[in-house]
Amino acid sequence: MENKSALLLVTLIILSVVLTRLIFFLTYPADGPVGRRGPDGRLSIARNLVSGQGYIFDDGTQTANRTPVGVYFFALALLTMGDSLWSIVIAQWLAEVGTAILVFFIALEIFQHRGVAFVSSLLLAFYVPSMAYTIRSWSEPLFTLLLAAFTWYLLWSLRAPSMWRFILCGACLALATLSRPVMQYYPVVVLLLMVWALDKPWGHIGAYFAAFCVGFALVLSPWVVRNYQVFGVFIPSSTNSGLSFYQGNYMLGESDYLRYRQRVESMPALKKTLESHFGTISAATDLAERTKAKDLHGYEMLAEYAKAKGLNEYEINRFAQQEATRVIRAFPLRYAIVSSVRFFRLWFSQMFVQNLFQGRVRLMPLLIASANVMLLGFAMVGWVRYGGSWCQRAAPLVAMLAYHTILYTMVLALGRYRAPIMPYVLIFAAYTL
Repeated sequence: MENKSALLLVTLIILSVVLTRLIFFLTYPADGPVGRRGPDGRLSIARNLVSGQGYIFDDGTQTANRTPVGVYFFALALLTMGDSLWSIVIAQWLAEVGTAILVFFIALEIFQHRGVAFVSSLLLAFYVPSMAYTIRSWSEPLFTLLLAAFTWYLLWSLRAPSMWRFILCGACLALATLSRPVMQYYPVVVLLLMVWALDKPWGHIGAYFAAFCVGFALVLSPWVVRNYQVFGVFIPSSTNSGLSFYQGNYMLGESDYLRYRQRVESMPALKKTLESHFGTISAATDLAERTKAKDLHGYEMLAEYAKAKGLNEYEINRFAQQEATRVIRAFPLRYAIVSSVRFFRLWFSQMFVQNLFQGRVRLMPLLIASANVMLLGFAMVGWVRYGGSWCQRAAPLVAMLAYHTILYTMVLALGRYRAPIMPYVLIFAAYTL
């Protein structure tokens, strides 16, 4: 009887996820067919893979700017369902279904209560901001799924530790890292959680962590080896982190440093800084206009400049990181202020915060910010007022939320970065409800 009840709940979760996203898709359709590149370039690389050209951008250059798991996910969708908008949408919906089911089991593991688990999944199914990333080739749905898989395996491993479970847990984290590079530093957090949660001798904890690192390294190593063959340097994740760091902090020396800059602004600024070090190229006169035409968020402009100067994308990324660090050292107080603002951009709404600075209010950003405030409030009430024995079991979820919040506020915060970690807020909010 219990199995039938669980099956019914899972079926209702699947139907809720699919129906809500179908309604959203029909109500707010994507603006035409999926473009050649997609919103962040992964789809472009996926198409080149499917056509047999390799892991390259459209200009023919090999790249590590985008990590491979999302690219191969879209390539698989194109191979199995054809090159159409529906292929991408259905693949994203399947990822969302998997995430909702995992959220059910994560909440069940923590609270030992099917009602809380079911409400957690329903909140995710009806969380509108997450739906927006399923109608184009964004990386959020798949990364959210892989993050949930890692979280569930970590909870399982901490409850019933064994070598093979921690190996599997490390492999899941590596897949998440190869989907979104932000997770590459998370093994340190896992070690701290092991020390916190495992009532074992130090030798056992060390052995479990070694097993975790083995699983992590085994899955990560093919990508690392490939990058070393292409670029001749150690690249564990991507060549995009320095560009994001630069985008979030290059403007600290300007009078309106609190205003958010998109890549369409930051990449020309980085190109100008590069020109001051390496000189200009006459062939790049139309690059700013091409950036405005929505190329790869301005990256193609840098790629063409780098190609003319004999620089690869790793060197460009390292230069951007060094330049951002230089600016931060020159304006440490402004960096602290901007980092505080980034916290609100991440958890409320990037556009809502920007509108506040501009002295105006728009309905949709206000609704998103209000919904997030309400959900965060429910989550905090549940933790403070109704906290109990489950608090220790929930430590991995709190660590996940804290880790992402700290890194994004230090580097760059966009509203969509919140989507993959929002399920853990929804789980605590469901407990309060």
